[in-house]
Amino acid sequence: MDELIHNLCIGQELQLPASSRDVSNEAELRTLNGKALKSLSQYSDKTSLGTQLANCVILFAVNVKTERWNNRNQVTEAGELFKKLISGKKDIENAALDVLKQNTSVCKKINQIITKTLKQNSWQKHAIACQLYFWYCQHLKFPLVSDHLDVLLPPCLIFMDSYDDDMKLFGLKCLNHLLNESGQAELLWHNRAQVIYDALHKLTYTKSEKLIVLLHPTMIKCLEVFDKGLSKDQVRWALTRWPILFGAK
Repeated sequence: MDELIHNLCIGQELQLPASSRDVSNEAELRTLNGKALKSLSQYSDKTSLGTQLANCVILFAVNVKTERWNNRNQVTEAGELFKKLISGKKDIENAALDVLKQNTSVCKKINQIITKTLKQNSWQKHAIACQLYFWYCQHLKFPLVSDHLDVLLPPCLIFMDSYDDDMKLFGLKCLNHLLNESGQAELLWHNRAQVIYDALHKLTYTKSEKLIVLLHPTMIKCLEVFDKGLSKDQVRWALTRWPILFGAK
């Protein structure tokens, strides 16, 4: 089972953005995804399924919606397996957070996949790992985000530096979540706030409306970290220190 998960998330390449050259890889990944789900379905109850907890969470995360590496039946099957794991709880979002809170082994395995795949020179080859990262990042809350910030922060900054606006937005959404769910102290360590500010500043030249809509509140949140203790009104006033953000001269 572990080998199937490794091959699915790490071993097989799938480009971002999508390319016509990926057709054969997509077919192979759908087959591999099906094998992993079939293997997992052999664990017939919550107790036995719990022995494959991390693998179950990972398969659910990469199959939450129809993608190039799966089909509708596989999405349904992954959802049913996850529901079995959480004993039929209706609120899947909170149940997912509880699983991550209560099982450090799950976070550890996902962190390993992210660290191995989402690097500056390799992330574009790992579409499945990108989906895993997005799901994982969006489901972690404070204080878990702070605990895993060293793993979570680099990929979203890499995505924001992409030439593709969709990937920039992908990274910006993740960064916005990290800023909202991290403690100010952790964001100020290791010069993180300055690195984040620099990454956001590059996006101020964008003409993409969907990026601009999210960029401004994210930048304000970043400035709140810089100007610890200021009220929101004071932070807006502090924006005059960086007039280029809003095109002022």
